[in-house]
Order: sequence, then C-alpha cells, then structure tokens
Amino acid sequence: MSWVATSLGALLACAGGGDLAVTLSPAVETVAIATWTTERAEPGRVRWGRDGAWEGELSEEGEGGTSHELVIAGLYPDQDYDFEVQRNGAWSRRGRRLTTGSPPARLARLEAGGDPDAFRGYLPLAMIGVSPGIQVVDATGQVVWYHAFEDVTWQARRALYQPRDRRFLVNAQDGDEQGHLLEISLDGTDIREIPVQDHHHDFVLLPDGDLLLLTRDERVVDGVTVRGDQLIRQAPDGSRQQVWSAWDHFDPSALPIAEDGDWTHANALDHYPSRGLVLLGLRNLDTILALDDERFEVQWILGGPYGTLDLAEASAFKHQHQFELLEDDRLVVFDNHSIATDDGGARVVELQLDLEAGTATEQWRYHHDPPLRVEALGSVDRLSTDGTVIIWSTAGEVQVVDPQGEVDWQLNTQVGAGLGFSDRVEKL
Repeated sequence: MSWVATSLGALLACAGGGDLAVTLSPAVETVAIATWTTERAEPGRVRWGRDGAWEGELSEEGEGGTSHELVIAGLYPDQDYDFEVQRNGAWSRRGRRLTTGSPPARLARLEAGGDPDAFRGYLPLAMIGVSPGIQVVDATGQVVWYHAFEDVTWQARRALYQPRDRRFLVNAQDGDEQGHLLEISLDGTDIREIPVQDHHHDFVLLPDGDLLLLTRDERVVDGVTVRGDQLIRQAPDGSRQQVWSAWDHFDPSALPIAEDGDWTHANALDHYPSRGLVLLGLRNLDTILALDDERFEVQWILGGPYGTLDLAEASAFKHQHQFELLEDDRLVVFDNHSIATDDGGARVVELQLDLEAGTATEQWRYHHDPPLRVEALGSVDRLSTDGTVIIWSTAGEVQVVDPQGEVDWQLNTQVGAGLGFSDRVEKL
C-alpha cells in the first residue's frame, strides 16, 4: 500500500467524520448508505474510494437541505472503502471507513474473464435455474448488487433498472407459470409486488410511468382453448387497457397449433421512444412486428408467414427471442433455432431493414463455437464500440464479441443456473 493510502487511512480513522454515518444495507451488503448534516442548505455530495484513490462521487438533485442521505451502489464485495462528504462546497476531510460484505453463498456462482474494459457500466443478470434472482456485475465479473428470490420456483425473466428512481423492476414466473412483477429499491430493503394479471415473459416501462405488459389472451375455438397474446397498458393506479391483440391480426386456423393450445407465444418486447415504435416477438410464428407506440397499429412484420419484408431463407430466424433495433434500421436478433445451420445451435443475426424497398438483408452473423443449444430466452445488446453483448440464456453464458466474431469477454454460471434478458446500464 502506498504512503498516500496509509496516510489517508490514518486520517480517516483518527479524525472521525463529524456526524457522517456510513452503514451497509442489511439487504445488500455491497450497498452503503451515507447520512450527515450541514449547517446550511446545500445539495449533498459524497465520494468514496480505496487505497488512497477516489473512485466515485454521488450528488443529490435539486437545491438540497441540511439533512442528507445518499445510497451508494457499485461497490465491490469484501473491500475497505473510505467515504467523505462536502460541507460548504469543500470536502470535509473528516470521513468514515467501511468494509463491504459478501454476497450470500446461496447465489449462483459466476466466473468471468477477458478484457475488463469490454463494456461500460453494469449487467443486471436475471437468474434462472438454481438460486433464481438478480445479480448485477461489471466487466471485472464482480457482483455489486443482488437479490435472491425467497420462493425458488420463481424464475426471473428481466431485471430493468430505472436510474431516475434508482430502483429495479423485476419480472418472474412461478412454478404455476403465473407472472409476477417486483419493484425493489436500490438498497434492497423496500420490495413491493405490483399486481399483474396473466403476465408473462416481458414488459416495458413507458416514459409516462405506465407499464406495457405481455399477457395471455385465451379464447375457445371449436371447443378448444387457444392461447394467444395481447398487450396491456397498466397505469400506476392499476387500471388496465388492452392496446393490441394477436386475435385482431392473425387467424389461428391458418397454421398448426401446439397440442397444448399455445398459438402465438409472445416472448419479447422493446420500446424505442425516439422512433415511436414498440417491437413485439411472437416465437411460435417466427415473427417480429413493429407497432407505433400511440395507436399500436402494425407498421411492418418481419419473418414467419405474415411477413411484410422480404427475408432470404438463409437469414430467417426460428423461435427467436430478444432483439435490438439500431438507429439506422438495423435489427439484431437472437435466433434460438437457426434454420441456416444443421447443428441445432443458436446464433445472432443482424439484418438491414429497407422499409421503402420492403426488404431485410443480412449484414452480420455470429455462431458460438462450439454450437450452443438455447431452448428458451436469449438476448443481444449492441455496444457503442460495435461489440455485441450476447446472453446465451439456458446455456448459462454471456459473451462480448467484436465485429470480427472474436470474444473479448465471457461470463459463465455454475452448472444448473441460467440467465434471462439483460439491459446494460451505465451507472447505479
């Protein structure tokens, strides 16, 4: 340890921090809560670091007051951190030291390796299989936040972090295939279940605070219960409105339906506010369709029997899951059961959409080596570096690959654990 680090540690240990108190959250022992007061009203500001080097700062929004509390996340397990706050616009130099705890042993083990700069920010990993819940990691592979489900039959589908409110929205399905939606504060102590009905797979939080939910829409056809899908817009007060249904656009008698009545099997949902579009994936129809986000009218359909864009057979996807629409009308798709290969492995395919010409042309593809079978879920995220984060869900693996298909970074779960969808975030 350097002389600077030793001196800083001695200063913090001996000088005390006035009324500054820094404690670990009882629910997430890699989250610290700093509280203090100031003589005059001002926005609270705290910084933290290790070994004599400051690593991060956090400020309150607005004009502030004289009593302050800030929740600090992104800390590594089992580390000594020093904390300092500002008073009257200057760092107090009278801080506190705190040692973070360890994630609970019941969490699934994760192992990561590769370039620690492969991506910026954090990956909230929705865990399935053994030890279901949420684990948030950065590119070092360190777990910096977590939540384990009490009911091990719950299987997480997506963990969506909301920077504005500093909370997670997490959806999961239980052993009876019933959907649940949890709202979890960043310190992990405030957990609220949002009532949802017939929800499954995926959801979107709209800019106005409403939820857009994938839900079942079952109807009886010739004496048989057929399970289609609909989109429900749910307001914070719980009021619900159907905004789209597969029954209004497709005919269940036109195609064979699974013996259990599963017809469309919607499984993925994304919103692109700058484009005014919602994209919806229908697994059993091998289809992704775009809806406008006001009237929810179909704008175009890609893949499957109802496609409005021409797509070469070698580029077609089958039983796809998550996708990402890029700014220049390129669509990156996680293709679970590629018909372009005979190895049964999943792949990622990137398509250039030309909406005027009515075409979709393959630009890039990536196959895992060796081939991986991914029977459910799977997602993609294009980085600003043109690398791609790929979640090989049921195979329990995450990769960051460059445009040439070289693996820059990889994370693997323990045997028996898998992964749901993931939305990378810049900061917690």
